[in-house]
Amino acid sequence: MQDPVIVGLMRTSTPYGPLARSQICKLLTLIGYPSYTAWDDAHNIILNSDGMTLRQAVEAIDPSFPRIGKFVATDGTVIAPWPKIPDPETVRQAIVHATH
Repeated sequence: MQDPVIVGLMRTSTPYGPLARSQICKLLTLIGYPSYTAWDDAHNIILNSDGMTLRQAVEAIDPSFPRIGKFVATDGTVIAPWPKIPDPETVRQAIVHATH
């Protein structure tokens, strides 16, 4: 049986074409090794032709997910970190939701 996450990532098309290998790697890293850095790298990846980002897909799967992101000053200083990152299963469900 094929993993629906992998199938979705390989078949999806964004307004800019298929996902780049580097984007797929960032998404799989977030699933396998969840961290604030991995979420920061992956949250804005567009997952489908409608322009849905990973963060929007997570919000669709988990309505309680915080709508507030991290705050960064113009000089790049992080003022407030992400209040929460999604767990791997929520990320998996969000990817399947956006790509199927």
